[in-house]
Amino acid sequence: MARIPTLLFGAILTLVLACAGAAQGTTYDSFVQKLTAAWQATDQKTADRLIRENPTHSLAHFENVLRVWTVKPDDGNRKILDQLKDGFRRVYETDTLEQMERYYSMRGSDGVKDLEKADKVLFDAYAQLETYKAAKDRENLAKLAEGLMALAQTYEGLGHAIKAAEVWSLRASTYYALPDATLAERKEALTSLRYFKEKREVWAWTKDTVFLNNAGFIKAEEGRVAEAEKEAEKRKAAGYGADVRGAEALVMPSAKEEIAELHFKVQARPQVDMFARGGPQPTFWLATQVQKEGPTENPWMKAAKLYLVRPGANKFGVTLDGNTADLKKNHFVPVETAGSVAQLKPSKFFLGPDNTLPYALWFYVASDKEQVMGMQQNLAPQKDAATLYFKSAASWSCTLAGETVTFFDDNCNGKLFEEQPWDYGLRDRTLGDGLDKESAVPAFDSMQVGKGTVQPFSPYVQIAGNWYHLRGHDDGRKAGIRPLNPEYFKTGTLQLKWVGPAVAKPEVLIVMGRNEASGMVVNLADGKPATVPAGEYEIAFGRIAEPKVGGMMAHIYKGQSSNIPVGAGKPAVLELGAPFKVDFVREGKDDEILIDSTRFKVLGKSGELYARIQGGVPAVEVLASRSKEGKGGKVIGEFIQIPDPDLLGKLASNTRFAQVGIEAGFFPIVKGTTEPTTILKVKAPFPGAVVGLQQAKNKLFGKLDPIFH
Repeated sequence: MARIPTLLFGAILTLVLACAGAAQGTTYDSFVQKLTAAWQATDQKTADRLIRENPTHSLAHFENVLRVWTVKPDDGNRKILDQLKDGFRRVYETDTLEQMERYYSMRGSDGVKDLEKADKVLFDAYAQLETYKAAKDRENLAKLAEGLMALAQTYEGLGHAIKAAEVWSLRASTYYALPDATLAERKEALTSLRYFKEKREVWAWTKDTVFLNNAGFIKAEEGRVAEAEKEAEKRKAAGYGADVRGAEALVMPSAKEEIAELHFKVQARPQVDMFARGGPQPTFWLATQVQKEGPTENPWMKAAKLYLVRPGANKFGVTLDGNTADLKKNHFVPVETAGSVAQLKPSKFFLGPDNTLPYALWFYVASDKEQVMGMQQNLAPQKDAATLYFKSAASWSCTLAGETVTFFDDNCNGKLFEEQPWDYGLRDRTLGDGLDKESAVPAFDSMQVGKGTVQPFSPYVQIAGNWYHLRGHDDGRKAGIRPLNPEYFKTGTLQLKWVGPAVAKPEVLIVMGRNEASGMVVNLADGKPATVPAGEYEIAFGRIAEPKVGGMMAHIYKGQSSNIPVGAGKPAVLELGAPFKVDFVREGKDDEILIDSTRFKVLGKSGELYARIQGGVPAVEVLASRSKEGKGGKVIGEFIQIPDPDLLGKLASNTRFAQVGIEAGFFPIVKGTTEPTTILKVKAPFPGAVVGLQQAKNKLFGKLDPIFH
């Protein structure tokens, strides 16, 4: 599969200044402030440098002011327009801004209104693109691309060449965001880019990096598309369809699918799972709080409506009847519960009528002395409510290509063969983005071929040395495999290299394929080279976990890490671990420094993120320094792990933590305050102070180095 490079495009939409600023490394407001200061100081050199470094902001600022001036002329804005025109002409040697001004003089105030209507549509399109890209929503991305063609034509009808060019570029980016873009879709993207180039040339705006990069991309992509057309003819001759994509472009044409029926079996003991709410510590499993006697719905089960009941103080059951509160009339199934991992016994029941759709769970009831968040806590059932923790004990096996293949429903929803783990609905507010940001977390199931290592479910699987595409049939009751074509399905190897404390070595480290490797999922935690399809891979989820009760734990996510390329026939290594650093968001006005530990991020060697840290939260010193290297740093504050359940209870009861509750224990608190708080407010000890966070000896990670802001 040919890799589709990321398309570079610019946004000069005045309503999308944040997007444009991200591309240029500074915000629009900051640019305007600095440019105005340079003009006031008659510092032409600095003003020209700002225009050169921020072409998108320069155009946006000119157009913003020009629109205001067009509706209501005044001397102040006239001066800004003239200064920008002069600087832009000096830097880029083009009359682009003069052409834009002539355009507005002809359109007048009514033209401004027409443009603002189109701008609103474009503003929404940018947001839609990001949403659909994140969700890999092919259908809506395709619809957006079609809508953008109409919008580009609207701008063309209004005569705004640069706006039209922007939309054509955005349309190309939308096509390239399509999962498994077909050759026809790539050709549409290329056509859109040609229109981008043509419209930019109308107003002579051809000297910024966006234009130069896109022009270079067009030339290279024309060659790639020509090769793809030859390849398409070759595929057609081999029996592939014209617009074949995804797995269908890799499976042997006309291959007969081997289909086998799945057979249910209850697991004897819990094993290493791939689920973000799994692991060896039951108090971090999925849980449902049963109110009084119930029935209370288990919201995570999707194969059927499943309810939990509590017929006695320490007795529980499951039922499909959520309407009958009288448990004497509710035909619930009693379940086994345990107060320790060693005592866990699976409970089997059925999700369908007449004893169909068998399933099984382990249930755990916590005690009044649970070691959680580094402290002893009372999580025992109460009179009117009891929290029941659970983990899937279900498995299904079949024989494919002569090997036993077993599937595990790690995410406890009763569904197998799920290829979109982010669609599960798991959200997390403890990943270092503040309490207001709810981040999607993947929810993987797992599988095992023969007696090999347990792996996350992947639609691409190697059985007895051969590669197959794996999929479910009959609503997950059967599994099927089709052989992959080695001419198009090329492989390399990817290996985890852990550099760090042994206690922090991941027990699970899942990477997912991107671009031509899309769909492949593999666990690299054993440190051995894993054979994978050639392409790019990114960290999806990992877990560090001490097996002992109350042991240290952390999750691993992509964070700031880059994708890892794997070439056909070549080895690749993913290095994770030390050195570990603590990043944060610095806030506060003037000489005030404000730091909130809910926005701490522990980052590793490759930029990977470590979060949901139990037993090793970053209990850091806050350093202030005169240099960005942190030399001669002065301690101006300190954060500590919450020491006892009473303080945790106080913090969790704060309205700020209403959405996280007891998970407030993942955040350190400020040392020395009368009431527990995650927010440190302190005055800068000297002008221009930079601030960083460090911990000399973290229990889990060892040394945590500072990043200064």
